[in-house]
Amino acid sequence: RLDPTCAFVPIDNGKSPSYNERIRHHLRPRLKSSLNSAPVAQPSIDHNDKSSDNNYLQQQQQHRHPREFSPEFQLEFEQLLHWRRDVRHFQKNTPVDETALQRALSTAFNSAPSVGLSQPWRIVRVESDEAREAALRNFEENNAEALRGYNDNDEENDRGRKYARLKLSGMKEAPVQLAIFCDEATAKGAGLGAQTMPEMRRYSVVSAITSFWLTARSVGIGVGWV
Repeated sequence: RLDPTCAFVPIDNGKSPSYNERIRHHLRPRLKSSLNSAPVAQPSIDHNDKSSDNNYLQQQQQHRHPREFSPEFQLEFEQLLHWRRDVRHFQKNTPVDETALQRALSTAFNSAPSVGLSQPWRIVRVESDEAREAALRNFEENNAEALRGYNDNDEENDRGRKYARLKLSGMKEAPVQLAIFCDEATAKGAGLGAQTMPEMRRYSVVSAITSFWLTARSVGIGVGWV
């Protein structure tokens, strides 16, 4: 149950409803053939919307002729991968650029792949002191349990002591905290790809977080994962 002091983070996909309806219409035959009894809503499409027709045709044309990326871009992308870090030291009193943060969220989560196009991620911004303290307690309890596992299974060396000295979280200092959940019961996607492997929804969320991690780094925002 979510703390009422938390707030859902809306993700603006920037796409017109007519475009989304066309995408669903394009996928509908595949959904029906894959799911014998799964209900799939018939989309309402305005066939007189010429601008939507042009956008849809442009999208299809791009898929037929994939964009090529320059050697310079490829090198920059490699550097981005190398420079991604699990950040655990934050400047608590330095505010995060809200425009850059929202851009990273929108870009990453709207472009991330998900099983059956289900987009099962739910993003909550943790802002109140009470909510942040509860999240920190959750981490500390689980971290203590992990430490006991080292001590129980490895008493002949100092791995437990080394683990205890690690800084595994920057939750106290981070100016922004996001809690990202997986909606296991989402109806979006009609169960495509998740009926026999429901864990694919969680994998989709992990993939989206990784996309956000890289996108945030590209705009100068460090991200820590706990």
